[in-house]
Amino acid sequence: MAWPKWDSLLEELDPALDGVGDITQPYMAACRRCSKSLRHVLPNGTPHVTRVVAAVSVLAPLYVTYTVTETVEPQTGSISQRISFTPAPEVELHARTLARGIERTLEYRPFPLRLSNVVVPDVFVPHAEGAQATLLSALFDSQLLNLP
Repeated sequence: MAWPKWDSLLEELDPALDGVGDITQPYMAACRRCSKSLRHVLPNGTPHVTRVVAAVSVLAPLYVTYTVTETVEPQTGSISQRISFTPAPEVELHARTLARGIERTLEYRPFPLRLSNVVVPDVFVPHAEGAQATLLSALFDSQLLNLP
C-alpha cells in the first residue's frame, strides 16, 4: 500500500467520523490501523470506551473492522477489554464508514472472517507467544486488542 493512499484515507475519514486516529504501531504488526473512539459513562458511573477499528493488511489487499470495548472498574481501576468482529448497533454506522472509505480509497476488500483460524504452517508471527500462525494473525496482528 502506498503511504500517500493511507494519508488520503485518513483525510477522508476524519471529517466523516468527526475525528479518526492513526493507531498504526510500526514494526509491530502486518497492518496499518485507524480507529474512532466513542466515550461515555454507564448509568452506574463506570467509564466505557468503544473503539471502532479498521486494520488494513500490508501483505494483501484485505481489511477487517472490529470493535474493542474497554470498561474501567471504578473500585479497582482495572480495565476489562472485549473484542468483537460484529459491531453493536450504536457503532455500526462508524464501522460501515471505515469499510466504505477503505474500499473506495485503497480498493481493498473485507477479509473473510470464516478463514480467521486457518493455520498457516511455517510462518512466524511476532508476539503470538508460541501460538500457531493463523491467516488473521499473519495478515493483520496476533494482538488486535493491543491498541495505543
